[in-house]
Amino acid sequence: MDKIIGSTAAASSLQVTEKAPHLDEASKEILANKEFLAIILKYTVSEYADMSFQEIADCIEGESICKTTEVAPGRTNSNRNRIAGVNAEFAILEEMMSRFDVLFKAVNPKLSNGEVTCYLHIDIETQNDYRPGYPIEKRGIYYLSRMISSQIVAPTADTNYDELEKSYNIFICRNRVPKEIQNTMSIFELSNTCNSQEMVLRKEDHDLMTMVIIRLGNPKEDSVGDIFRILNALFYPRIERSYEILKDYVDFSKTLTQEVKNMSGLGESVFWEGVEEGKERGIEQGIEQGREKEKEEMVMSMHQNGIPIKDIAKIARITDEKVEEIINSQEVLV
Repeated sequence: MDKIIGSTAAASSLQVTEKAPHLDEASKEILANKEFLAIILKYTVSEYADMSFQEIADCIEGESICKTTEVAPGRTNSNRNRIAGVNAEFAILEEMMSRFDVLFKAVNPKLSNGEVTCYLHIDIETQNDYRPGYPIEKRGIYYLSRMISSQIVAPTADTNYDELEKSYNIFICRNRVPKEIQNTMSIFELSNTCNSQEMVLRKEDHDLMTMVIIRLGNPKEDSVGDIFRILNALFYPRIERSYEILKDYVDFSKTLTQEVKNMSGLGESVFWEGVEEGKERGIEQGIEQGREKEKEEMVMSMHQNGIPIKDIAKIARITDEKVEEIINSQEVLV
């Protein structure tokens, strides 16, 4: 089976647990890693279906996965080399904020060549509630429309609409999924369905929006496709065999460093098994950190990834004041 080499950053993001108080942020942290994005894109984006995980990861523009960017309709994306990333927002006066979970761009291998590079603009949404009070499909269409319109600064008579690039919206729905549609996926595309006479039309001229809805909800079912196996392992980390499933897709054994020695939950499993594999190769791993030191490093890791102090305190089970004390002491050392 195709595998991708896992980085320490990817391993670190696996500290999420099923009942983590800040699951949304933890999910975004997981999806900010190229390794996991590549696996998801392999099974959801047709342009990457025939590529390896590593080839797909190489197509993803890492710098486009940023933490905060606002794109306002009417004055959108003056810099087309930078697409909005994690927590990206499309804002407009007197209109509610549209917030994207993980928004990035990746090379479109079907339309790119040695002279011209075309991109796919991809939004991945982690949806805890499949039934939020409105159809997920309509929200996806709205988001896709914003992603398309954001590619043009201000339409004029001279606007070249041929520069518009395809956008993908991928929803990963975790909870309140009806039993009969758990572990299923639906794909919606903009397609030509009828012509008054026989003719040949270029698909790339209208194939600009694709929405994918993935419905989880039954993490213990193992006889399902690859996309459900990997996502259930990532987003239900307490299920039996989570790490065993992840090992089928990601190889963490070659990236062991001191950075991951303090992990908890699934991240800890990744590290400890890697240590054992390392020992078999004759690599000595000194693991003599005390409990207090581990907690300090976990706090700093979350702080550096932008998680608020109050949420860090909840996850680490310490006071806000203790979190601030640890952050201040570590920053002084730096």
